[in-house]
Formats: sequence, structure tokens, C-alpha cells
Amino acid sequence: MLLLGALLVLAPGAPQLAPLAHAAPGDSISEFDISYTVNTDGSVSATETITYNFAGSNRHGIYRQLVSREPYGNDEQDAVYDYSDIRVSSPTGASANYTTSTLGEGSRNEKLQLQIGSQNQTVDSTETYVINYKVTGAMRTSGDYDEFYWDATGFDWDATIDNATVKVEVPGGAQEVSCFTGPPGRNQTTECTSKTITDQVAEFSQSDIADGSGLTVGVKITPGLVANPNPILVQNADQAAQDKQTRNTIIGAGAAGLSAIFAPLLGWLYWRRRGRDERFVGVPPGTIPPAGSNAPVALQQGKVTIPVAFSPPRIPVGEAGMVKDGVVDIADTTATLIDLATRGALTLSPEGESSKVYVATLRDPSVATAPHEVAMLNELFEGRPPGAVASLGDRGTLTDAHDATTRELRKQVRAQGWFTQMPKNIAVGKKSRVPGGLFGILIMAWVVMGNAVVWSVIGGIWPLLLAVIPIVITMLVVRRKLRRGQRTAVGRAVTDQVEGFRIYLATAEADQLKFEEGEDIFSKYLPWAIIFGLTERWAKLCGELIAAGRIPNVAPGWYYGDFTTFNILALNSTLSTAATPMPAPSAGGGSGWSSGAGFGGGSSFGGGGFSGGGGGGGGGGSW
Repeated sequence: MLLLGALLVLAPGAPQLAPLAHAAPGDSISEFDISYTVNTDGSVSATETITYNFAGSNRHGIYRQLVSREPYGNDEQDAVYDYSDIRVSSPTGASANYTTSTLGEGSRNEKLQLQIGSQNQTVDSTETYVINYKVTGAMRTSGDYDEFYWDATGFDWDATIDNATVKVEVPGGAQEVSCFTGPPGRNQTTECTSKTITDQVAEFSQSDIADGSGLTVGVKITPGLVANPNPILVQNADQAAQDKQTRNTIIGAGAAGLSAIFAPLLGWLYWRRRGRDERFVGVPPGTIPPAGSNAPVALQQGKVTIPVAFSPPRIPVGEAGMVKDGVVDIADTTATLIDLATRGALTLSPEGESSKVYVATLRDPSVATAPHEVAMLNELFEGRPPGAVASLGDRGTLTDAHDATTRELRKQVRAQGWFTQMPKNIAVGKKSRVPGGLFGILIMAWVVMGNAVVWSVIGGIWPLLLAVIPIVITMLVVRRKLRRGQRTAVGRAVTDQVEGFRIYLATAEADQLKFEEGEDIFSKYLPWAIIFGLTERWAKLCGELIAAGRIPNVAPGWYYGDFTTFNILALNSTLSTAATPMPAPSAGGGSGWSSGAGFGGGSSFGGGGFSGGGGGGGGGGSW
């Protein structure tokens, strides 16, 4: 995709953005009221109400700039914010028409600019504007808690701000708040005038905000309540700009047509040969014929309906996690740890009443029979006897155990013969690669098409884009399809059994669950719910069983506390964080801010917050 970005920047005649006229000297904002709602999917809905006082005459409206890209933490990555659902209105009757443009496109400091108003209409001395939008990528997580840490007003206003208020609603209610005001900078730790939590809503206020200053707010959120609290991180734009130095040969219309036809065709042929699973012929999905029956095997033809399975297959949950998608991910490690706990190998308890860190205590290591389970306990407790403890919760505390579990699981699955060729394990946060054979085929097609396009200089950049797009899309689609590997007939049958049980957990209602009296159904199927991404649903179903009196309101034997305080979502989030590798240490030096803006990748709590330290920001003025 870097290639497409480079081509767009290098395109001759690309439109350049003309700067707006500066606000008239003496402009001010009498009231700047902002309301944020953090949604459970990780997006943030915002409403800004701006009462703007125009110092000069013949003004047409205001412009609002929202930071859409800024340096993150160190020089290696940028944070990107995606704005959508933009709406503008004016209760005072000013023109609410707006156009959007991107300032600093291609740099590490990009802003989305809303130019509000009409060239054919002037405004009164005071007007009020209401701007609504949704932003994705604004959340942050430290592992122990999630956080909305945001430069609310921004620092680049061509106007003073008399009064600013900010309200933030978050899932589960605000747990703690912080705020800072002044110019952006790590030494700017002055707190705002007011910060409170009222009815679980965070509220902030600040008066007399001068030019170049702003208001930064932070709200702590209980972990596990926001599905995706992670920022959107992309490659450093300065590094990416180096890829734009060389102009690509412009492709003609003929090559574009060939690319559109042959790239998908080659990708489809490659997938038919390498991507379809084998299946036993003449038996229902999930059935493995007896050994020695010489059952016929063929590549899968078309879509196969998988029957519901009312119990999981008799394989370790970690093996099920790998065979279903071809990788051992953090969810598989978390599920394996919980599975060992439910079987009595260890117990888990919170470290303190309100701590987000858990303590694992070794009870009976003989319960671990599979090699990957033994490897996990050995790494976690370092070979110590029963009674040994290990602290879980800080990022990276389960990394070694995850790596050891991954190695042994891959050996076990290889020995089972479930894949024709073992897929490469793709670690979380890393990009999988296009298979070499497919890449070679597409490159050969590109070279052949290139011979026909030298003439097309007059055609401009679009023929080249039309040729590149089918190739890129084909590579991405085939890469995704091949990521899980090609299963043997036995591997496909096992996968059908796993998928059948996933369907059961994903669709069954509480009154449909069948289990023996006294059976700990919650613990029994919890590891499976984790690998299927159904933890929240499973917890809800078991809560309904408690309400109906079908299971007791007591915590499982492997966890300390009662069921009402047992937060499996927070525990799952903590263990996932513990299995995530620590980030590389950031390099020293300057922050790379533009007008003092730029997110440092840290937290607003624990003494690390400062004015301008959050994400977002921006500014505005009149035109």
C-alpha cells in the first residue's frame, strides 16, 4: 500500500491546499463545551459546541482542525485517528455548510480541516457552531487499565478561549480523572481549574486559555469493557516518504486491463492448488474413518455445512486453537492457562482487593500431561515445587510461557498430521507474508505487462493505479486465505468438530444448556469460549444460569472470591496483556511535535501526564 501512497503523492497536477486567511486579531471563544462518549467498540463520539466571537467584519465562518496523524512514542511509528459521521449545525442560524481537506498530507503531522460557512454569506459578531463526529484510534491501554487521554481543545487556535468544559462518558463509569492546561510540553503539568466525577461521568473545566495553550484530559476505564482500546499505529511517515523518491513507470490502459483479468485469475488458480483443505469422501463433516479403512480423500468442493457439536472434541484446547486458524495466538495461551487452573494445576487470585494484577499459585503440576502444558508450567514457575507463586498482569510476564507453549503446540500438531505443511506462526502485531510462489507468479505477470506500457506517459498516473490495484487486492486476499494453512483430511475433520462446538457456544441460550447437577459448567467450557472469542457471551449465559438457580453463586475452585466479584473479562484482559511482549524502548531526543502537538504513547496517570501529552488536538480560527 506504500506504493499506492507514493504514486498519489508523485502524481503530476495533484491539488495543493491553499491556506485559509488567518483569524482577525482579537477573535475569542466565549464558551467551548465538548462532550465525549467512549463506545464499547473503542470508537469515541464527540460533540463540540463553540460560541465564537468574530473581532473583524466580513467574516464567513470558522474552520476547525482535528489532528489525524501524529508521532507516537518514538521515531518508529505514527498514531492515526480516523474521523467519520461528521455533522455541523448552528443554533444561531450561521451557515453550517462545510468542506473538508487534509493539511500536511504525507507528513507525520496531518490535520483534518473543516471549513465551515459560506463564501456568499457573512456572519454576525457572535455565532454558535455544533460539530459532531466519531473518531477511531483515540483509546490507549496500559494493561492494568484502559484510558481516554486526549488533547480536547487543541493548541493551535487563532483565538483565546474564555471558558472550556469537557464531559466524558465511558463504559462502566469513570474510575479516575486527570487534566492539564497550558502550552504543550512535558514540563507543563499544571492541572485544570476543575476535575470531578459526577454520576460516573468525568467533568473538567478551565477558564482563560490563551493562544497556544489548551486543555488535556485523562479518564481511567476498567479493563475489559472496551473491545479495542489500542491506538492505530502505522509506519513513520518520514520513513515512508523515502519510498516515494523513485517515480514508477506509468502503466497504459492495456496493461491495466491485463492486470484486472490475470492477477485475480492467477491468485484463484494458486489458491485452488494450495488453499483448499482435504476431506474424507462420503462421510459426514467431523467424522474420522477407522484406521486402515483407506477412505478416499479429495480437495474440498464448495461450501460445507458443519453440524452443531454439543461437546468439545477430545483434544487440548490449545491444539483446538491452532487447528482452527493455523496459528498459536495469545488467546490460545490464555485458554491453556485457564484450562490448567480448572483442572487443578494452579489457582488464580487478585493481588489485593482492587488490583488488576493476579497471582498464580502452583498446586498440582502432575495435572499437566500434554507437552505444551508442561512447558507452560515450567516457564511460569521455573521448575519450583507446589506452592510456588508467579505474578501475572504486567505486560510481558507471560511472554516466555507463551513462546514455550507455541513451540510445543506446533510440534504436537505437526505430529498429529493435521496440516499438509505447517503454516508459519504469525505473532500478534506482525504482518504475514505473501507465499513466495504466488508472489513470483504475480511479479512475472507484472513484467510481461510492463512491456506494453512505455507509451503511456501521456496517460498520467491512473493507468498505473488501475494495474496495481488488482495485484495488491489479489495478494492481500490470497494471503489471508492461506494464512491458516492447508489441512489434511484428518485435520479438516478435527477442525469441523471444533467449529461445531463453536457454533453451539455462539448460538445456545441459557435454557438450552445441558449439564449434570453439581457440574461446574462455567469452568468446563470457559477455555473454549476464550479461543472462540466468546468470553463475554459465556459469562453472560452463566450469569443467567445463576439467576435461574441452576448453578450456585460461588466462584470456581481455582479462583479466590465469590461469583459476583469474579470479572472474567478483566481476568482475560489481564492475562492477554501479560502474554503480550514488552514494546521496544523508545529512543531519546525530541518529540517531533508540530506546534507542540504529538502523543508520547504514555499515560496521564502515575505522574506521567502533561499538557499536550494526549492524542488528538488541533485548533481553528475564522475566515
